[in-house]
Order: sequence, then structure tokens, then C-alpha cells
Amino acid sequence: MQKKAIIENEYIVEEFLVEIDFDLNKELKIDWNDFNIPDKVNSGETKFTWAGDSYPIKIDKVLKILNKLKDKHKCKYVEIMYHEDHIGYYFNGLNIHKHVEGSKKYKEYNVVQENEIKRQQQKKIVELENELKQLTGNQ
Repeated sequence: MQKKAIIENEYIVEEFLVEIDFDLNKELKIDWNDFNIPDKVNSGETKFTWAGDSYPIKIDKVLKILNKLKDKHKCKYVEIMYHEDHIGYYFNGLNIHKHVEGSKKYKEYNVVQENEIKRQQQKKIVELENELKQLTGNQ
């Protein structure tokens, strides 16, 4: 069944901030051997659904990257992923386009999808024919 529209994610640029644990150490002027991180401390009545599974980063650094994605690269959307191996964040700047029935992109996409469905059907037919030959002894 064909959908009424297609949403296309156009990825434009990737920016990242990594090794931010070292940045925090420099900002706080501490060495790894000089501190412990206790369990999360929740001040006030706010309940946090998901906290502490990533690394803190200064808001100004995030805003700088977001503004670069928006102003320089003309991105309207962003994906932000935490990378635990490199202790940092990856920012994928992208634009999202909606293609509706009748548009060129919509038609192209549906042709590709229909061809893929036909290819998979043909592959399944060959597999079933081979299985039938094996079951009936007609090899």
C-alpha cells in the first residue's frame, strides 16, 4: 500500500565534540586522581526520567555547534548522539523534506519500492520452486 507522503532526511554535515571529559577537568582545574564522582545528587523536587548516562557539556559549546549547523550549513534539524567510547557528542545537521503524491520524488521512490518488491517476489518464487523440486525429487 502506497503512503500519502514520503519523508526524506537529507543529511548535510556532521560536527562533533569528543574527549569532553578532558575539557571538564581543565575547566574545573582538577586531575583525574583528585576527585570521585558520587551517586547522582538530585536537588529539589524535579524528577529526572533519564539522567547521568552521558557526560555533561557546557551549554555554550552546544549552542555554538547548533548555530553553526543552522547559520553556516542551513540545517533546520539536528540529531544528537552520545558516543561513550570517545566521551562526546555527534551532531548531524539535516533538512527534512516532505514529498506528496504526484511529486517527482514521490513517483521515483515508489518505482524503486515497487521494483524491490518484484525482485523479492521473484527471489521467493525461485526459492520455492527449488524447494518443490527437492520435495518431489525432480532435480
